[in-house]
Amino acid sequence: MLAGVNPHIVEADRVGRFDNPLFSTTRAFFLRPFDFPTTRDMVRRISRFMGLRVDEVVFNLLFEEYGGHPFLVRQACSQLARHVPTRPGQLTAALFQNERAAIGLTLQRNVRQILNVLAIWYPDEYEMVQLLAQGDAVSFIEFAVGSAEFTQHVEGYGLVRDARTDPRISLGLVRSHLARQPRRAEESDPTDQESLVVEVSRRRNRIERAMRRFLREGLLFAHGKKAMAEAMAALPEERRAILAQFGYDQMWTELYFNELTSMLDLHFSVFQKRWGADKASVIQWMNHVNRCRSDAHAKRLGADDVAYLRVCFKRLEELLELQ
Repeated sequence: MLAGVNPHIVEADRVGRFDNPLFSTTRAFFLRPFDFPTTRDMVRRISRFMGLRVDEVVFNLLFEEYGGHPFLVRQACSQLARHVPTRPGQLTAALFQNERAAIGLTLQRNVRQILNVLAIWYPDEYEMVQLLAQGDAVSFIEFAVGSAEFTQHVEGYGLVRDARTDPRISLGLVRSHLARQPRRAEESDPTDQESLVVEVSRRRNRIERAMRRFLREGLLFAHGKKAMAEAMAALPEERRAILAQFGYDQMWTELYFNELTSMLDLHFSVFQKRWGADKASVIQWMNHVNRCRSDAHAKRLGADDVAYLRVCFKRLEELLELQ
């Protein structure tokens, strides 16, 4: 049995330059949040041991706010219990409403940790959940219907219910946190390394996916049947031998970020008219983004690196129309 915070280890077909021996060899099983009866039973039993009675409506409020996440529910109840010093006592709806905002601030770090796992490993899922929190259910449903893996992730983590029909974010605390985030405003405080890792990972991954599509379609349009040979010309001989086993479309999923840069460098004339950008600048932006992979390298980025990195992100996002 393998246990972890995400199933990426059995979903990735490659690890670095090697085939992943665990790819598709096991079934991912998500430990889902508690349902309402289990959440109610947990809170009621523990409260009785502490000499506390719980108003029935409080169970509903807890489930709506924390979605059956056992750790968040218990942390919230512990904070409520501090405000009832005499026993026997009672947890009331009024007490919960008075303390709701304070509990939300206390649990903010836990919410960020939950979302950071999603943002780093599954940036598409994170972005679509954020859109859902901000009211765009149509785009979310379209994405969910088109991807079984996407649906498995967002429902498996217990973040979203009924993803393909009537999507709703399960945790009110997460919903309010995401709703406050500016749409696609991904610039975090450069001194907050945890948030910076998420920002760098998300923006780099979006650029990488868009660049794969852009190069694939551009070379195919420019060279037709010779597109694969033209693409391979930018790669070292040993990589050509590995990629030769794939078809043209599948080959693009196997390329590394620096290899995309090499292809862009060799075939820039194909794209220059559309972009109207200077080749040296674009290649420099790509190289800096690749060097500053804070999620892949155990290093802290300096303020100057972060500032220029954001310039590179912005320029590439504009070229690829990711705004």
